[in-house]
Amino acid sequence: AVPLPPLSLKARLAWHPEEKRAALEVFNVTDGDVTVRVSGTLAQQGAGGWGGYVEGQLDALEQARLAEAWPHALRYGPAWEWLGQNLSQGTFKDITARTDVSIGPEGLRATGATAEFAFTDMTADYRAPLAPVEGANGTGRLDARAQTLTLDMTEGARVGGLTLGPAHLAVDHILTVGVGRARFSTPLAGALSALGRYLVPEPINAGRYVPLDPSALVGNVALDIVLDLPTQPGARVEGIDVVASGKVTEASIPNAVGRADLTQAALDVTLKDWLLTLKGQGHLANAPVVFTREAALQPAAVKAAGFAIRTKTDLTLSEELRAALRLDLEPYVTVPARLEVTETRAQDKSGRAEVTADLAPSGLAIPPLGYAKPPGAPASATLSAHFAPGGVLSEVRDLSVAGPDLSLKGVRMVFVEDGQHLEALTAPDAVVGQTMASLTYKAAVGGRHTLTLEGHVVDATTFLSGAPSSEQAAPEDSPLDITLSAQTLITGPGRALGPISLAAAREASGRLSRLGMRAETRPGTLEINYSKGTLTLTATNAGAALATFGYAGVTGGTARIEGNADPTGTVRGNALMEAFTARRAPVLAKLLGAMSLTGLLNALNGKGLAFSRLETDFTWAWRPGGALLSLSDGRSSGNALGLTFGGTHNRATDALDLTGTVVLLSGLSGLVGKIPVIGTIVTGGGSGVFAATYTIRGSLAAPEVSVNPLSVLAPGVLRQILFQP
Repeated sequence: AVPLPPLSLKARLAWHPEEKRAALEVFNVTDGDVTVRVSGTLAQQGAGGWGGYVEGQLDALEQARLAEAWPHALRYGPAWEWLGQNLSQGTFKDITARTDVSIGPEGLRATGATAEFAFTDMTADYRAPLAPVEGANGTGRLDARAQTLTLDMTEGARVGGLTLGPAHLAVDHILTVGVGRARFSTPLAGALSALGRYLVPEPINAGRYVPLDPSALVGNVALDIVLDLPTQPGARVEGIDVVASGKVTEASIPNAVGRADLTQAALDVTLKDWLLTLKGQGHLANAPVVFTREAALQPAAVKAAGFAIRTKTDLTLSEELRAALRLDLEPYVTVPARLEVTETRAQDKSGRAEVTADLAPSGLAIPPLGYAKPPGAPASATLSAHFAPGGVLSEVRDLSVAGPDLSLKGVRMVFVEDGQHLEALTAPDAVVGQTMASLTYKAAVGGRHTLTLEGHVVDATTFLSGAPSSEQAAPEDSPLDITLSAQTLITGPGRALGPISLAAAREASGRLSRLGMRAETRPGTLEINYSKGTLTLTATNAGAALATFGYAGVTGGTARIEGNADPTGTVRGNALMEAFTARRAPVLAKLLGAMSLTGLLNALNGKGLAFSRLETDFTWAWRPGGALLSLSDGRSSGNALGLTFGGTHNRATDALDLTGTVVLLSGLSGLVGKIPVIGTIVTGGGSGVFAATYTIRGSLAAPEVSVNPLSVLAPGVLRQILFQP
């Protein structure tokens, strides 16, 4: 025999014969400090049956002792799971349980059981391993007929560091195993990091699909949330549904855009169908932005949305933000710039970014083509950047830019695997200033790069001027092959040649190793060949060729240049021009004016002065800012004048420094000799010629000339001018 625990019983039973009804008025069972009060009625119903109800009341019961009061035969199903297992720590109070009973041929039956209760300081572990509700207070109701369990909690419970407002929990199918669901709704508030800790573990496991480090989240969150989940153990996350809406304030989200953190953010939050949306305003590197982020937290949401993360940002790019994003825009774009960026990423971080830019506040420049747009002039750009798995930039497509005298369409850039170095670029339709062309660039890792430029017009003014430009030089280890084909090549203001075809090779040092060019100089042709250190240049119209490169004052004639380059790229050689005319040459005009040779000056500015030959040795030294041209042993002979010359012209500064001797030839010197006193001084009293030394300094456009007449002209000078041995 099993001894019964010590119990205290008190009962009072009343029989009402006229009603054929028995009433259990008092039935108290006391076990230690727990007293259960039972009451009920039982009345005859029909010929052979009895019916009524039984109700029990209990003032308080610790949850840990619920098993003692729960019938062993009913310890199954969601009702027992929720009340007997999922709830813990607290105390049930004011418990009232009632059931309908009947006695008939089938025996005793109890149906329609209900229970109402209050609870204090309860812990509700509704879906492990999700953080449980702790410190819950409220009321509950269990309805066996409806198979429902409801809990209404007052404000103040906690979930993983989040504080709950008034909460409601409803569980259905509490007597049926495997089909029930629990629906939990509540407002909650707390630290954003606490919400992150709630979302990261199983079964939600948001960190599996979206990079999420709860410890890095800063800010406060206030949400209204509805959680709907299966009650059966081991249910898959696909069966869980969460709907939430609210706000995040004073938030900081790391790496929100590139490597820049979103700070001081105030965001609206929604979560539906496992798509989390944050939308509002904040700051990136102290620059205000409008920010929207959508994150698909489950595979089904990724499939439905077509992305894992999508971020939309509307911002003004400042210098501080440019640095934070590690954007190297110089010298092409200066800040500020207004940008709209929509970036989508898959789970493997592959994806794309669509960029629309308002470049009106920005400065734009394409230095090799001499293009510059000042801030304030309207301009815009669009592009699509594509990222390989791992988030590495792989390609930029459909880059288009529009601005004053600027139109780029369909530009495509392909990057090598590191996402930082360009592998290929194509610009099929480019209008930049006066240039109208297409461009193709290909980089070969460890080999030669190629650049092909084809078009109707190419403006090479800036390139030929030698102005400093980092874009004119490939990387140190990148030798470059260049091909150019154009109907017109602009070489300076009002200067052009073409059609032109050019093929060149530049080594990693930046020095030219090969050049082949043929062009029409309008009139005439110009051919340049440079290979293995040997240079030859031939012009069938020397004047036209010189004018093309900015040296005015010569018409007609032929020219040939031969030279050799040393390892530094400096070319030394000889230049020869024959049968040309000097006409309106500014430097020569200054010289003749300084000598008061009015007749020759008029001829120079009229039909010109004919020269039979000009020859000089030269050194051409390449410099990043502009070449230095040095002339030595130069001489020129014509019908009226002869000249010797030597000196330098610095293309970087346009500084000119020439010295030499000028000799008046033909009958003009005889006329001078007949002038009393002066003729004696100039000719030495004999039949010599008029001669003077000169110095020219300044620039080609504004030379300064000084002249010193010679009393005696050395015979060797005259032989040199006349090209005599």
